[in-house]
Amino acid sequence: MSNPTFRTRISQLRKKKITKKKIVRRGNPLNRRNNDDDCEAPLVAGRSALALFGLVGEGAAAAGGAGPSSAPAASSSTHPHHPPYHLRRKSPTHPVSPPTSLGAGAAAASVVATPPTAASAGVSAATAGLPSPATTPVLSPTAAITAATTYSPSMLPARKRPRRTYSTGDSSTGLGCNTSAAPHYLLHELPDEVLITILSYLYERDLCRVAQVCKRFYTLANDNELWKNLYQGLYEYDLPLFNSSPCKFDFVQPEDCDYDNPWKESFKQLYHGVHVRQGYQKHASKITGRSVTYFETIQVAYDYACDYAECPLVLIHSGVYCGEVIVIETNIAFIGAAPGNVAENVILDRESESTVMFMEGAQRAYLGYVTIKFSPPSCTDTMQHHKSYALDIQENCSPTIEHCIIRSCSHYDDCEAPLVAGRSALALFGLVGEGAAAAGGAGPSSAPAASSSTHPHHPPYHLRRNNHTRSITYCCHHRCTHIQPSMLPARKRPRRTYSTGDSSTGLGCNTSAAPHYLLHELPDEVLITILSYLYERDLCRVAQVCKRFYTLANDNELWKNLYQGLYEYDLPLFNSSPCKFDFVQPEDCDYDNPWKESFKQLYHGVHVRQGYQKHASKITGRSVTYFETIQVAYDYACDYAECPLVLIHSGVYCGEVIVIETNIAFIGAAPGNVAENVILDRESESTVMFMEGAQRAYLGYVTIKFSPPSCTDTMQHHKSYALDIQENCSPTIEHCIIRSCSHLGAAVSVSGPGAEPVIRHCEISDCENVGLIVTDRAQGHYEDNEISRNALAGIWVKNFANPIMRRNHIHHGKDVGIFCFDGGLGYFEANDIHNNRIAGFEVKAQANPTVVRCEIHHGQTGGIYVHEQGMGQFIENKIHSNKYAGVWITSNSNPTIRKNEIYNGLQGGVYIFGDGRGLIEHNNIYGNALAGIQIRTNSDPIVRHNKIHDGQHGGIYVHEKGQGLIECNEVYANTLAGVWITTGSSPTLRRNQIHSGKQVGVYFYDNGHGLLEDNNIFSHLYSGVQIRTGSNPIIRRNKIWGGQNGGVLVYNGGLGVLEQNEIFDNAMAGVWIKTDSNPILRRNKIFDGREAGICIFNGGRGVLEENEIFRNAQAGVLISTQSHPTQSHPSLRRNRIYDGLAAGIEITNNATGTLEYNQIFNNRFGGLCLASGVNPIQRGNKIFDNHDAVEKAVSSGQCLYKISSYTSFPMHDFYRCRTCNTTERNAICVNCIKTCHNGHVVEFIRHDRFFCDCGAGTLNNQCQLQGEPTQDTDTLYDSAAPIESQSLMAEV
Repeated sequence: MSNPTFRTRISQLRKKKITKKKIVRRGNPLNRRNNDDDCEAPLVAGRSALALFGLVGEGAAAAGGAGPSSAPAASSSTHPHHPPYHLRRKSPTHPVSPPTSLGAGAAAASVVATPPTAASAGVSAATAGLPSPATTPVLSPTAAITAATTYSPSMLPARKRPRRTYSTGDSSTGLGCNTSAAPHYLLHELPDEVLITILSYLYERDLCRVAQVCKRFYTLANDNELWKNLYQGLYEYDLPLFNSSPCKFDFVQPEDCDYDNPWKESFKQLYHGVHVRQGYQKHASKITGRSVTYFETIQVAYDYACDYAECPLVLIHSGVYCGEVIVIETNIAFIGAAPGNVAENVILDRESESTVMFMEGAQRAYLGYVTIKFSPPSCTDTMQHHKSYALDIQENCSPTIEHCIIRSCSHYDDCEAPLVAGRSALALFGLVGEGAAAAGGAGPSSAPAASSSTHPHHPPYHLRRNNHTRSITYCCHHRCTHIQPSMLPARKRPRRTYSTGDSSTGLGCNTSAAPHYLLHELPDEVLITILSYLYERDLCRVAQVCKRFYTLANDNELWKNLYQGLYEYDLPLFNSSPCKFDFVQPEDCDYDNPWKESFKQLYHGVHVRQGYQKHASKITGRSVTYFETIQVAYDYACDYAECPLVLIHSGVYCGEVIVIETNIAFIGAAPGNVAENVILDRESESTVMFMEGAQRAYLGYVTIKFSPPSCTDTMQHHKSYALDIQENCSPTIEHCIIRSCSHLGAAVSVSGPGAEPVIRHCEISDCENVGLIVTDRAQGHYEDNEISRNALAGIWVKNFANPIMRRNHIHHGKDVGIFCFDGGLGYFEANDIHNNRIAGFEVKAQANPTVVRCEIHHGQTGGIYVHEQGMGQFIENKIHSNKYAGVWITSNSNPTIRKNEIYNGLQGGVYIFGDGRGLIEHNNIYGNALAGIQIRTNSDPIVRHNKIHDGQHGGIYVHEKGQGLIECNEVYANTLAGVWITTGSSPTLRRNQIHSGKQVGVYFYDNGHGLLEDNNIFSHLYSGVQIRTGSNPIIRRNKIWGGQNGGVLVYNGGLGVLEQNEIFDNAMAGVWIKTDSNPILRRNKIFDGREAGICIFNGGRGVLEENEIFRNAQAGVLISTQSHPTQSHPSLRRNRIYDGLAAGIEITNNATGTLEYNQIFNNRFGGLCLASGVNPIQRGNKIFDNHDAVEKAVSSGQCLYKISSYTSFPMHDFYRCRTCNTTERNAICVNCIKTCHNGHVVEFIRHDRFFCDCGAGTLNNQCQLQGEPTQDTDTLYDSAAPIESQSLMAEV
């Protein structure tokens, strides 16, 4: 019967089909197997595979591997084992017929049909005797075929079809011997489960032979479970053991291996080894029939392997090997071989001389997975084995010893060694003097508490060895059940005792029982409970007794209770660097015992505890110094301590004079929020003062208050503060709460040259004056502080002070957040400044701070306020959501505002007024309620490379004689004009991108002037540029295009010079001039407009010189006067007007003009078209090569609507039809009058520009000359009127 593991494997195979898998080639030429169905290929590969375990000689291999090997077991050195090729292809979905001869098939059938005895399998004399299992199944091919489904051989694929056979009997009767039935049934009909069960009775060499028969047999013979059983039967290991590199053997989980069959691979790597097994004759069933060499003793196996093996390997199976002489002088590997914990089951033991010795020559020797013991008898003279060891490695050898358990029961080990280490450990907390250390640390210290200065504390050694697993003691005699003291390691052995009774009777007092019980029998929980009653120095002594006590005495909970009882902290406090103390979560520490490490770092400190006599139970028996007042503790620590540290326990310390002039550390010590429970308070003079000499002083985790009585004369404490840091000192103040009730002085004052404190993680709030003042050239680092709710500014920086302030939170002040004045400097980075009543940051009076990456928001007045000649660099800040402007610049101030985001202000973004200056560059200004940048009242900033967009008002607003250089900005998507220039202002705008506005691009009005040069102005809902009411800008070399209401609109008395611009692709006219405006247009290119190039209406004038006007949809220049008292009369000189889709120049509605030396050519409706009553001044014009499409249409009898549609207005005679009741808004062309209105009452109106309403289908009668009607009825519009900007001129 098959075992359960095979049943499991069989059930898996039933559920999963075997699919093809590629061969994994690992560089070995023997791994190359031909995929072609060459009948000889399996035999050639088979020779290599049979050589896998050294089972086939030259003759047998040449014969196809069918014959037995005649080589003896020792022939493994003559015929070395070849590394096997890794046959790892999955079985094909349909079994493939074996490309072997009939004899091979019959031989395979015989393996299945009969038990694998020595005679039937062909085993050699040296390896014969393979046992036949008692219950080997004998299968009948006839019965199997009968049970199977009947099928025709032709139904099989060609390669799987059985070969033709020839019967030796009478063909007429069907009697004969058909030799193909058994092989065919074995190859194709027998289920995988049955075949695997059969293969489970084979050993390794037979499995390799079977794998050469066909692909199906190859897959089955490489089954993992088959090789796992073979592997565990031979080597006994629970996991595959791999020789991953020289002198390294490691167990690996099968699922973590790179091999498809890790059991087979490990089998192969270890197969060249020889085995040592006590009483190996009992295991004959596992030995006979295999090429495996066994020996009874390690020495014989060692000699054999050194003589015959190329890479000697000895596998030592389970057992206790006593008295073996193991002296290793060659490069050989010894490995234990056993199930479970290998080393515990393979024991090498000796009573005299060393158990294992490595001597010269063992350069790459290996020993692993064994227990090595040296167990001399207790009665033996110690001098007999004083030079003997469990493992002895002598000179000039470098072996590798891995995964071994090593024990020695020799009493000759030096007993003083633990005491030497113990002395260092007891000095951990400075508890042992010279005398006590010399005595092994057994006695208590008699030094008084103040003696810590006489005997300085030594830095402890870090006792962090892992918890040692309890040793397993073996006895050479299996009946031994008691642990003998001599078998224990030297440090765990009980001391020698002396009986006080009668030795002959055995009566007396043996004192060894209690120590032995304490060391080995008492549970850990009981011992930890006992140790919990000890203080730190006693725990350190206990830790020196043995490894078990060391582990227990370093228990985290023990030290946590000690720590919290002495220091009161909830978390470990570490002195991670000079002048830095931080609480750390225990799980985030790198120390094995964070409580003990913190205890050690703080142990040299002295304690201040009010009424400390009440805590006598925590003080007596400890080397801890307590004082009642801070001043006494300070004096004591400065006099006696090398690194003075004062721990101030919970309480309110009023009236203490704390003047610090040395490098000392003061730390609050309390549970919960430490600083809230340790309060230093004073009513007169400063509470804490740092003076010259306090270069590396420290103050942390306390509350510092200055509380003068309200009735006290204010002059008494006008120079008093909660914290006063004076010149030439650089203390560190951390995690403190600082308050001041004084209406005159700040809470924290840092003043004088050389004052360079580090103030971090402090809270400075609810003060009646300024929170922090840095003055008189003081410096320092101020980081991660909370500064809030102060009556005046959160921070003052003045008189050339130059602090560094990072990551502070400054908010809800009743004045300014930070105020720099009177030459104050400073570097402010990543601060959060918000909700202050005035500005978040104020700069004045020559102050020049650097503000980088701060967030300044929700100010009740503004974000940044620079005034009275203030300066400063404001870089990469976020300035948003302030009630007024994000940045205010005024009164000759000149700051740099660079790379900031200024957005969502309730008024403007940047407001420059009152002679303000400044450099505003690379900012992103958006979403503000008023203008993104506002410049007024003689201010003259430089504004460049900014993005000003999506404002709820305009982009840039320059008014009230504002100036400035505005260049290379992108102004877009603002609700009103992109740029407003008004009321006498005269800025310079160069190389800006002004686009996508919801009104005008650039708007000049009310005497707005300035230079608009090299800008790109496009895609506005109104005109690109509008000029009105006395404005007279210079507009030069701009591109103005894509406007939905025209390119340039000059109206209501507007002036200006437009030269060298490109004005194109606008929805209406390129340039509008109307209502008494008189601009100068010179050398512009006006083209591709969707209406006229230039329209001059309603009294518009102007000088048009040397312009190129071409490819416009309507007239190149249209001059008209509609119900305006002033006649339109422009001057056109030396212009080129060509390629228009209508006329070149049209003059209508009694308008006039002066036309001199113009060139008008190649226009569709003619060169110059004049309406009735129009008589312009003409001189030297050249009108040529125009296409008179209107006259051609009239002469051909076409309706003029056919050539004009409703998009252009050809100039010709037009009529009205009284019969059809046409209105003054309608016109009919001459051909429609003749044809469509023949016989009607008609009247001639005038010669002018129109399109035909009859052809457009807007009259009652359908036009007989035109097709489908349209819906347009406005015939006589000269052109749609431009939309004038209705922008509100809001001012801040």
